[in-house]
Amino acid sequence: MLQIFHRIAQTLAFKIFIGVLVASFIFLWGVGDLWQQFMSPAHATLVSVGGRTIKMDAFSRKLQHQMEMAQRMAGNRRLQPEDYRRLQLEVATLQEMVVGELVDQECDRLGIHIPVEVVVPLVHRDPLFHGKNGTFDRARFNQVLQVLRMNEDEYIETLRGDLRRRQLLSVVTRGIQAPQVLGETFIKRFHQKLRMRILDVPLLPVAKVPGQKNAVPAPTEDTIAQFYTTNKDYYAIPERRSFKILHLRYADLPHKVTDDQVKNAFESRVGKKEKVKFEDVKEELRRQLLREANADAMETLKSFIDDKVAGGVSLDDVSTLVRTQGAGKAGMTTVTLTALKTHAFHEVTQGGQMGPKGEKSVVEALQSQAHVARGDIQNLIGLVFATQKGSDSETHQLPSGDYVIVHVDEVEPRRIPEYEEVKADVTDVVIREAQFKATYDMVTAYAETLKPDTQKADKHKKVPPLEAKFGGSLRDVFGLRYELASQAQKFDLVGFENRADDVNKDDIVILPNVKNKSIQIIQVSSVEDTDFKSIKPEIIKQLTANLTREMQNDVQNLYLAYLQKRYKVDYNKDVLKTLGLKENAG
Repeated sequence: MLQIFHRIAQTLAFKIFIGVLVASFIFLWGVGDLWQQFMSPAHATLVSVGGRTIKMDAFSRKLQHQMEMAQRMAGNRRLQPEDYRRLQLEVATLQEMVVGELVDQECDRLGIHIPVEVVVPLVHRDPLFHGKNGTFDRARFNQVLQVLRMNEDEYIETLRGDLRRRQLLSVVTRGIQAPQVLGETFIKRFHQKLRMRILDVPLLPVAKVPGQKNAVPAPTEDTIAQFYTTNKDYYAIPERRSFKILHLRYADLPHKVTDDQVKNAFESRVGKKEKVKFEDVKEELRRQLLREANADAMETLKSFIDDKVAGGVSLDDVSTLVRTQGAGKAGMTTVTLTALKTHAFHEVTQGGQMGPKGEKSVVEALQSQAHVARGDIQNLIGLVFATQKGSDSETHQLPSGDYVIVHVDEVEPRRIPEYEEVKADVTDVVIREAQFKATYDMVTAYAETLKPDTQKADKHKKVPPLEAKFGGSLRDVFGLRYELASQAQKFDLVGFENRADDVNKDDIVILPNVKNKSIQIIQVSSVEDTDFKSIKPEIIKQLTANLTREMQNDVQNLYLAYLQKRYKVDYNKDVLKTLGLKENAG
């Protein structure tokens, strides 16, 4: 199965589907946790594009599909929450849907359509769908569609849509090519050696008495109160819910699946003719067999629990009945689950924090206590926030196939805390901002005196060296420009990765270092060229190709900006806020 996915990733259709549509877009988004996506009502409009709407349920389905694809591509390594955050799947998914809708509407206006007769031969010629004889193999085609969770009509329509989008965008970028000399120039600059002198200047202290020199005046009560008034939403306490869940897992049901049964199913269902390794599909096949073997038992269990809950029996009492007496009706096999019990979670926010101060993670708690699968969590959290206080949800099927029932015990509405509740925190923020600003201004003023032009204008003025002016010890950093940019954290140059490309000899860079509570002064002492002849031509060729793609992307983005004005894009800010995403016009 993993091999199939790797081959899918190399196909034209996949590259169009992922590569073109997730091209850089004209919006930048702040990223919330991935599993917040199901918090809003399914029918809520997320984005309106030219009068057409993208609904929350469509976005959720798309995101779930992207998560599954990412997990499959990762193979046996289980993706963790930080992996999904790094991939920014929620951002890419939303961008893909908006860009796709923009381009689709322009294709409609221009009358660009791809007939089915054009697509079918492309599918037949795709090596991904070829059997051992090198020709189109229907069985393999169906197997790939199963991996993609699509039927034939859906795949053909997706391919038609992707091809017409690509046709339009390729016309926009046709003929754009970076000259080789540009690649050579960039390579030469990337491989320059920089020598820099660096000093970390501690933040100015808060004045203990009025008028104290080299200190930040203590903020007044009015200043602190005004900051709180302006930034109330920042201190908002989100809605919190306390709830119980009854998790019905196929893995806990009586029938078990042996390794031999999995092997036999692999041989009978997949066959030796398919280029699929047993290890790649073993666990997925095991889950499928487990669901099949326990289908009747699960239906019995669900029916019993639904009847009891509808009759007013609490989830705690239901779990006790199933553990001790078993679930079943007259004429049906009784199902006893000794592992079934309710799990309680207190003060959970939509952002996934748990506890009075949000000090815990509900994701970790759901996984460790209730054994909820990672891919089920966002769906489950959505169910929690869609269930009314004091009510039980219906028996709900999760993406993994397992079932869950939720009872919401308490709901603490979102509220803005009173000033006195957060005064200490607000005071700390006001003081820290004042310290950073005053220290930054002081360092910036001194940096002006170090510039060659300033020193030429006032030759007689003595400027104290960095270490004498601010104290502390200088450190020298020496390395290639691209190394200093790509490994800025290693050299403790926070933020320098965004400046490394454009600094020159005698430049002074001033950067706030929040982690170290300091302002960092970076003075570029020298810039040396390396032996350009030692750089392989293949590297220059590859960089030139990369620059060409960047230029094409820039032109493509300008075109998308034009489309955005032609087909007005309106974002539902309330829903975006719930999702943890922020819209910033670029």
